[in-house]
Amino acid sequence: QMCIRDRVYKAALTAESGYTLTEVNVKMGSEDITETAWNAEEGCVNIEAVTGNIVITAKAEVKE
Repeated sequence: QMCIRDRVYKAALTAESGYTLTEVNVKMGSEDITETAWNAEEGCVNIEAVTGNIVITAKAEVKE
């Protein structure tokens, strides 16, 4: 799910059943903003001030 309003961006990331997210990277333009944008506990990307294209990459692995 995504909603972009007033240059604020939020997206929830979920892995398919049987998988778990192992790595998420968030870039805005050429800047890596993963540390401030990715909330692993909530499984959510939250960017308060969008100033460029956003690219989210994620890896998932089979749950042990």
